[in-house]
Amino acid sequence: MEAWYYDESRQVGVDFSSEEEVREYDSKYKTLRNFDQEADFIAQSIKLNPGSSIIEFGTGTGEHAVRLARRCSEVTACDVSKTMIEYARDKAARLGIKNITFINAGFLNRSLPAEKYDAVISQLALHHLPEFWKSAAVDNIRRILKPGGTFYLLDSILSFEISGYRESITSVIDLAKEKMGEKIAGEIVINIRDEYPAYDWSIENLLNKCGFRIEKKIKYTNIMSLYISVKE
Repeated sequence: MEAWYYDESRQVGVDFSSEEEVREYDSKYKTLRNFDQEADFIAQSIKLNPGSSIIEFGTGTGEHAVRLARRCSEVTACDVSKTMIEYARDKAARLGIKNITFINAGFLNRSLPAEKYDAVISQLALHHLPEFWKSAAVDNIRRILKPGGTFYLLDSILSFEISGYRESITSVIDLAKEKMGEKIAGEIVINIRDEYPAYDWSIENLLNKCGFRIEKKIKYTNIMSLYISVKE
C-alpha cells in the first residue's frame, strides 16, 4: 500500500483493541438498545430477502450481523478492530450461524469484489475517517454494490447551524447524561472532540457526487442521522 494511504487500524476515539472494552460495549448496548427491532428495521429498509448478499462495515460485536444472517444468503462483516472481529466470530459460532464471513478490515479495503453486494450497512463507523477518506470510502462502497443496491448509513452527522454549535452539542450531551448516563455522554464527547463527524450537507453532497440517490433521511438528533441511498 502507498505510504500516503490512510491506516484505518490506528485507534481513534474509544479503544476497541481492548478485550475488556469490547466485553463492556457488548453488555452495555444490550441493555440500551433493542437489536431485534433495529435488525427488523434494517431488513425492511434494504429490502432484505433470502437471496441477498450484504456487507456491514463496523460490525462491532456482531449483533446485527447474526440477526440479518438468518434472513439472507450471506453476510460479510468487517471491522478494523481485530478484537471486535474475534468476539463477533465467536458469537456467531456459539449461535451456529455459518453464513457470515468476518474480515478484519475497513471501508478502504479495495480487495472486496466489485458489484457483489445487494446492500451495504454502516452504523456509527464512518465518522472514524477524516473528510477526504470518507469520500474514498463512499466511492469504494459504490464500487462493491450492485447497480440499484442500497447503502444504509447511520452515523454521527451534524444537523445544526454552525453559529449555534456550542448550544446544540451541549444540549445533546446533557440529554444523554439524563437519559443514558455518564458513560454514553462521555462517548459523545469523544466523538465530537476526537473523531470526525460530518455536517449533513457535506454527507449529502458526497453521496450525490459518488452516484447515490438519497431515498430517505431520518434525523434522530442534532448529531445523528440515517441516510438510505440507492446506487444509480
